[in-house]
Amino acid sequence: MTHNAAFSLVESKTLVFRPLSETATKQAFAKKLLASEVYINTIREFEGGVGYAIPIGRLTHRALKVNMGRAAKVLGLKLQWAKMSKDATELIVRLSDD
Repeated sequence: MTHNAAFSLVESKTLVFRPLSETATKQAFAKKLLASEVYINTIREFEGGVGYAIPIGRLTHRALKVNMGRAAKVLGLKLQWAKMSKDATELIVRLSDD
């Protein structure tokens, strides 16, 4: 039986892993932090009572909703999403009155 070191189980029944340096960790998560900042900055531009169309682009509609929702939560806000068809190319959103 051959073992792939990256995915093999060791005797302690854990996956093989290695810790990253602080620099490597920061580099790995830098894009995620930058992306979060983009969503937060976008929501800061929203005005109450106005609907906004956001192109889905390369993300799935679910990923876009999750990322925008997290950013709204950081700002203490909630978003409301319009119903959409499965082939929609943009999402419609507004700040929630709640």
